[in-house]
Amino acid sequence: MYVGILQLELQLHGNDSLKGKRSVIRPILERTREKFHCAAAETGRNDEHEFSELGFGVVGNDRAFVNGCLDKIADYVESLGLAQTISQEWDILRFP
Repeated sequence: MYVGILQLELQLHGNDSLKGKRSVIRPILERTREKFHCAAAETGRNDEHEFSELGFGVVGNDRAFVNGCLDKIADYVESLGLAQTISQEWDILRFP
């Protein structure tokens, strides 16, 4: 079993409130969950208006599959055009 973890740091340009931030982050998380059947949550920078940290998790029995999913998720979030990705980190763990 392989578990893939992706962390994206996003910048939300021109956002001046937490309510506005939620209106951008919520659709990103919901659309990504629906499209890729992955776990997704805001994992950091919760009190900052113009930045967010999102975490995504994927489980599979093939490392290449999990790696591909993480790449597609990162590309998809960027393609939505709702926020700019300023950094990304990922890791794939193997469990016997």
